[in-house]
Amino acid sequence: MTGFDRIGLRLAAAGLALLALVSTALAQAPERVTVRSADHPDFSRAVFDFTRTIQYRAAIDGGRLTVHFDRPFTPLFGPLADRPLDRLAAPSARVGDGGMVVQFTVPAGASVRHFRSGKRVVIDAVVAAVPAEPTPTPAAPAANVEEERPLPSAAGTLAVQVREVDNGVVLGFPWAEPVAAAMFVRAGHLWVIFDRPASLDHRALGRAGNTVADRIRSAEPQEHPDATIWRYRVRPNQSLVAARRGTHWQVTLQDELGYPSEPLEVSRRIVAGGISQLFIGAEELGAHLRVTDPAVGDRLSIVPIADPGRGMAERRRYAQFVLLATAQGVAVQPVSDQVTVSRFTDGITIDGKAGLALSRSALDRRVSIGDPVLAPDEPTRLIDFAAWRLPEVGLFPTAREWL
Repeated sequence: MTGFDRIGLRLAAAGLALLALVSTALAQAPERVTVRSADHPDFSRAVFDFTRTIQYRAAIDGGRLTVHFDRPFTPLFGPLADRPLDRLAAPSARVGDGGMVVQFTVPAGASVRHFRSGKRVVIDAVVAAVPAEPTPTPAAPAANVEEERPLPSAAGTLAVQVREVDNGVVLGFPWAEPVAAAMFVRAGHLWVIFDRPASLDHRALGRAGNTVADRIRSAEPQEHPDATIWRYRVRPNQSLVAARRGTHWQVTLQDELGYPSEPLEVSRRIVAGGISQLFIGAEELGAHLRVTDPAVGDRLSIVPIADPGRGMAERRRYAQFVLLATAQGVAVQPVSDQVTVSRFTDGITIDGKAGLALSRSALDRRVSIGDPVLAPDEPTRLIDFAAWRLPEVGLFPTAREWL
């Protein structure tokens, strides 16, 4: 063996040893765990998306909710780190007690509820709702004070609220009871859909200033016997963010890019007979609605969701259907009349009479919890501005709609 051969063997051995060290370090590195969070009518929820079962215990003491996990990991708190929920705020984490200790601040009188959902750990901070005392009405309010108060609604209607914020406009829908919602933009129109029928009073929109008028240019109802559906023409190049506080829904129309706070996950399933279908996991699903888009002329399948921030972060195109990007809920555009959309207690399935044409090569990435996803050709924004161009006309509509 020559000297060069011996040097080569030593280098190879050193490389293998280094590779073993790197592999060991990676294997011992703490798992990165996404923590999803959202407000609900009577509680605030944090969901730890573990990929394997972990032991834990949770308790509240002195305004702090503490969760002890039996092994270290790196929590990714996402929006909760900067935007507190009604009953959960200021998340922190430290290694201790042989694992990881995660803490949140909670309001006085809060209690904790926790459970597993598969490998996920769900933590709820619960505060019993206290009925608000009625606000006395002045006998003869001054004209300028009356101008600042919300417009009264006729019996059986909701007075839509509107206010300006930094680089955006917020529309509010003050439902008195929990409802599921779907919100998205298509063909220059913002769709706002609730799974219960009601009349909407838009007088506040008509009173708004030029900033609102520039962003929201018209509002038009779409009749449906079992739902409330409004389409708003909106200015192009805006993004949507949907939220819910108690039973009140709101949507923000803004310049900066926005995404659902808890994006929906899409996975591929093989059912009996080797037939492929897609599954979208979600809870608190509303009714399955079928509506016609008057701007495009096709028919959509819509499933509103009551759990806030649950939308499709990007548009996904498949051979037989398109999943539209949504700020809230699910919107499916069938391309084939063989496509079937079904809702269940734990999610939504999309399949065809003879299965879906889903190629294995499309499984080229994974979502946050590791489920295989049939990805689109390329990522798209929450509002796909190129898709706003109507194929029959070839021009962008002068859009004006409210979210």
